[in-house]
Amino acid sequence: MQSSHNRARHFWAFLSVIFITVMLRPAVSGVGPILGDISHSLKISATQTSLLASLPVLCFGLGAFASPWLSKRFGLTRSFTLVLVLLTLGIALRPWFGFNFLLLASVLVTLGIAVSNVLFPSMIRAEFPNNIARMTALYTTLLAVFASVAATVAVPLEQALGGWQGSIFFWAIPGVFAIVAWLMTAREVAQAQPAVVEVATGDRHVWVHPITWSLVGFFGLQSMNFYCVLNWLPAVLQERGFSQAEAGGLLGLVTVVGVPFGMLITANLKRFKNISVLALVISLVTASGLALLLGPGPWAVTGGIVAGLGLACSFPLALALIALKAHNEQQTTLLSTIAQGVGYLIAAVGTFAMGLSFSVTGSWQVGISFLSVSAVVQALIGLYAGGKRTL
Repeated sequence: MQSSHNRARHFWAFLSVIFITVMLRPAVSGVGPILGDISHSLKISATQTSLLASLPVLCFGLGAFASPWLSKRFGLTRSFTLVLVLLTLGIALRPWFGFNFLLLASVLVTLGIAVSNVLFPSMIRAEFPNNIARMTALYTTLLAVFASVAATVAVPLEQALGGWQGSIFFWAIPGVFAIVAWLMTAREVAQAQPAVVEVATGDRHVWVHPITWSLVGFFGLQSMNFYCVLNWLPAVLQERGFSQAEAGGLLGLVTVVGVPFGMLITANLKRFKNISVLALVISLVTASGLALLLGPGPWAVTGGIVAGLGLACSFPLALALIALKAHNEQQTTLLSTIAQGVGYLIAAVGTFAMGLSFSVTGSWQVGISFLSVSAVVQALIGLYAGGKRTL
C-alpha cells in the first residue's frame, strides 16, 4: 500500500516538474520575437519597450529574496500552489488591457517565476531525494528547451491566433495542467511535513565571503548576457536584414543549440579536475559569439549560435557552483538567494541599458560590444569562483 502511495506521489510530482517548467521561461522568451509588434500595437516609446524587456528580469532578482520568507510562512506545498495560480492568471490576462496592465501583470508573472526558481531545488529535494542530480538536469534542460520553443513559435502563434495577444496568452494553457498535477501531488503529501526552506539571513559569513560575490558576478553576468540575447537578438537580426519570423526562429536555435552540452557538463561535473578552466572556456566561448554579432548577417547568425553554446553551459554551471561551494542546506539556500537575487538585478540593469543604448545611438554596436566585454569579465570571475575554495 505504501509502495503504491509512493508511486502515485512520484508520478504526479514528476508531471508537476514537467508542466511547471513549461511555464517558467516561455512567459519571457516568447516576448522578444514579437516585441516590435507589441510596441507598434500599443504605441509605446523605445524607453517603454526597454522597460518591458528588462523589468521582468529585475523582478527575477527581487522575487528571489521573497522566496525563503514565502516558503517559511506557508510551506513548500502551499507556496507552489499559490504561485502556480497567480502565474496562470497573470499570463492569461496580461495581453488584453493595454500597456500599463501588461507591464503590471508581467511584473507579477516574473515575481512568481522568481519564487519558483528558488523553490524548485527544494521541491526536487523533497520529492526526489534519491534522484536530485537527474531531476535537476531534467529541470535545467527543460527550461532551455521550452525557452527555445517559445521563441521559435512566437511569430507563428501570433499569425495563427490573430495577434501578439494570442501568442502570449497561449502559454497560460500549460498552467492549468501544472495546477492539476501539483494539486494531485499536494493531496498525496497532505499528511507529510512540508519542506521548509530555512534561511539564516543573519549569516554574515555567507554575505561577506568573496566566494559569494564571485558567484553573484558569474551568475549575474551570464544572466545579463542571456536575457539581452533573449530580448534583443531578434531586433539585432532584423537590423541585419532578416525577417521577423526568421529572427524568431534563429533565436529559438540560439537558445537550444547548447542544451546537450549543458546537460553533459552538469552530469559529468565531478569528472572535471579543474572547474576554473571550464568556467573560463565557457565564458570565452560566449564572449567570442557575442563579438561575432557585430558582423553582417551570416556572421551574426554564427555569433548567435556560438554565444548560445556558451550561455547554455554557463547557466547550469552557475547553479552547480552554488551547490558545490556551500557546506549544508541552509548555506545553499542563502547562497542561492543572494546569487540569484543580486545576479538577476545585474541582468535587469544590463538588459535595460542595452535597449536604451540603441534608442540613444540608433545602433546595436555599443550594446553588443559591452556584452562581449562583460563575458570576458565573467571568464576572469569564473577562474576564481571555480577554484577549490568553499564557504
